[in-house]
Amino acid sequence: MKRIKVVAAGLMAVLMMSTSAVYAAPVLRDAYFNQNGVVFNGVELELSQPLVSIYRDNDPLRNYMPVRDVLEAMGFVVDFDAATGKVLVFSADQAPQTPVPPIAVFPQIFINADAIDENAIILGVVAPAGDDELEPVAGSYLLWTADFKETIDGIPLMSSPVARMQTLLSKVPGITADSQIVVYDAGAAPQAMTLVWQLRALGLDARFLRGGLGAWEGDTGDVVRLNTLDPQAGFAVPNQADDFSNFNAPFEKVLEALQNPEEWIVIDARSAAEFNGDLEATSADAVGAGRLKGAKHVVWGDLVGANSAETIEALVSAIDGRKVIAYCQGGFRSTIVWAVLAERGFEVYNFDGSWIEWSARVLEGNEGAVEWTEEWTVRPVAE
Repeated sequence: MKRIKVVAAGLMAVLMMSTSAVYAAPVLRDAYFNQNGVVFNGVELELSQPLVSIYRDNDPLRNYMPVRDVLEAMGFVVDFDAATGKVLVFSADQAPQTPVPPIAVFPQIFINADAIDENAIILGVVAPAGDDELEPVAGSYLLWTADFKETIDGIPLMSSPVARMQTLLSKVPGITADSQIVVYDAGAAPQAMTLVWQLRALGLDARFLRGGLGAWEGDTGDVVRLNTLDPQAGFAVPNQADDFSNFNAPFEKVLEALQNPEEWIVIDARSAAEFNGDLEATSADAVGAGRLKGAKHVVWGDLVGANSAETIEALVSAIDGRKVIAYCQGGFRSTIVWAVLAERGFEVYNFDGSWIEWSARVLEGNEGAVEWTEEWTVRPVAE
């Protein structure tokens, strides 16, 4: 590649003369490309000046701007070649045509019984109280929420850390990091979906059996509780990060979303009574009743019920292309929202701590609560 030496001011002058630019009025003094080599229309340049400064007409102050912003505003195409470490600058007629990448389709979450892989690991999220009368899927292993949820920093029902989940899953005979894992419920769909969400966050191929145990027409077997088995050596989950940042929205991210409604929508998946501030049995563990200010209310069951298509269509319309955070009371029911929207390609997160964490940190003023979050909380008016 031919090398020529120019001062940055010269480059910027050439660029400005070659286009009717948005920045025609300012005088560009210097240029800086973050110490990277620059290739302009295939010619490599050596820049000798460190900064871009702009004088606007009648503006006594010097304004500094990134070169990329200046060039793109002038109609140039700016890219970076990671292989060579070079900044690439093209005039509009010289820019290469980059094919548009296909839209990534989120892996299937809901699965029908007849589509389950013959070597799949099958887990049932079923309360132990009914074990005596239960006829579980043959070869499946049973769990309940105490197996994958715990109290963290005083907040109950938080997702267990990676180390505990890895130990729990290592008790499943034959499990590998590549196993298809199918989770079913017996009338507790949100609890089962929460396990799917956690397994997905760990990098595992977890699916939710559509219709749960009631839709199972295959063989049934004995009750085997996973926590009664011994762990096996050699199993490790693919994602060892405890923050689950690609699936979970922590407290601070939820607050940021509430403050930026053009970019985010927050969805409350609880019952109408809870949303309106009435305490119910499902409101246990929270510090009082209430909701997040600005949240849109959608009852989780309406997304998987008989008229779910209409509810989902209305929800998609309300989202209007924004990123989504779903919450409920303890982060269970909101995973149904996560699953329905994730399968449709939305960028959607679950607020693991949900109202229990929010109410504790904001209403009770626990250590770590961000100041002035009270204004983002709606509480029922005292009678």
